Amino acid sequence: MSEGTSPTPALTSRQRHWLEHLKAWQKQELSLKAYAVANSLSVSGLYSAKRYFKAHGIWQGREVSGSQRSRPKLVPVQITPSSATLSSTIRLHFPNGMVVEFPEHVEPLRLQRLMTTLLGASS
Repeated sequence: MSEGTSPTPALTSRQRHWLEHLKAWQKQELSLKAYAVANSLSVSGLYSAKRYFKAHGIWQGREVSGSQRSRPKLVPVQITPSSATLSSTIRLHFPNGMVVEFPEHVEPLRLQRLMTTLLGASS
């Protein structure tokens, strides 16, 4: 080792854990938050690890801008009547486990705003 360079610090098993997740995240087209949620990780923990590794020169992963991420894909749905429900509601189940319910007669503009907000927050 030449003078003036500092050795890379030995990583703890927990740091290696976070580093492996950061590397795996970079191979996917997800926001860091979406990756953490999808993998049952602490969102703040993953962001903290990313900051730590970048600050210490351990990880120089590329940043994925919003324009590079793929937008959520629409999937076909099948609407079936439910005899268990007295009033009609629409229930959306998202891949991250979030469920959103609203009345069947919701105004289209309100639904559009809701979906825009939800999809914007997930990217």
